[in-house]
Amino acid sequence: MGLGLPRNQSFLNRPPSGIWFNQQVGGTIQFSEPQRFRNSMFSATPGIYVALVPDVNGAPRKFRALYFGQAENANERVSTSHERYWDWVRAAGGAQNLFMAFHWMPRSTEEQRCAVEDELIAFYKPQCNKTANRSNPTLASFAGLPKPPRSFYL
Repeated sequence: MGLGLPRNQSFLNRPPSGIWFNQQVGGTIQFSEPQRFRNSMFSATPGIYVALVPDVNGAPRKFRALYFGQAENANERVSTSHERYWDWVRAAGGAQNLFMAFHWMPRSTEEQRCAVEDELIAFYKPQCNKTANRSNPTLASFAGLPKPPRSFYL
């Protein structure tokens, strides 16, 4: 007896469900499926977002990360008013080439989100991230950043 799938369709033919990124400390982190940029594209949820551009050399997916960021409310943060939006558009070669994906982190603190963001920035060195959040002095040193000032620590 079959699984009730239409002919010539199998689980292997399903489109990818998300995009995965390696973490500096090992392991991977799953983001949503990349979508063309638009305002109000994510829910008002905390997490990590990534600006992407199609890239034929990307592996395993044909995208390259341009920018990683963190947000308490992704719906408000990921918009055309973002301070790096025009950097993303220039790096993507136009707004039509700009994609976004999101990793939800419900009930996370800003410190936790910054730590994940910093790991991704240190590992991928995306061209539109000028600095990491320096939440983790060890990861900041991997990214070539100076040690955070003492007042940075909570």
